[in-house]
Amino acid sequence: MAFLFAFTNAEAQTVRRNPSKIPTVAFCELTSNPEKYVGKIIRTQASYVVWWESSYLYGDRCRDAEYAVHNHRDCSDDDTACEKRFSVQWKKLDPYMRSKTSPIQTVYRVNAVFIGRLVGPGAFGHLSGFKYEFRIRRVGKVTAIPRRVPWK
Repeated sequence: MAFLFAFTNAEAQTVRRNPSKIPTVAFCELTSNPEKYVGKIIRTQASYVVWWESSYLYGDRCRDAEYAVHNHRDCSDDDTACEKRFSVQWKKLDPYMRSKTSPIQTVYRVNAVFIGRLVGPGAFGHLSGFKYEFRIRRVGKVTAIPRRVPWK
């Protein structure tokens, strides 16, 4: 148990102190070969979609549902300090969010670089609809998805 804590703590320090040492993996590579990345801290660029019922990450080059990954913060449920740090990271997305409103709901999306780890296979997200989950530790560069880009 002490080894696990030390390993996890060392990973967290790497993310905070020297994020440039974290490997960058294309999102479509991550979702096409998830077994290579499960449990590893990586950096990836993806689009984040959220609405009242669910949220997920997807890549512009691999937009089919089989490549979508549920997202979550990489904090244990009782770690309030981690949750506060994550909240600060997550707020970076807000200024760049774009929305689409229908009579039923409003959907938001944004593109960002995320640092975190892939978890799975399992059942994640709304109605256990995702086989993998990307547990986010840090948000990097954020960009708005241009309004001219079609919604899938």
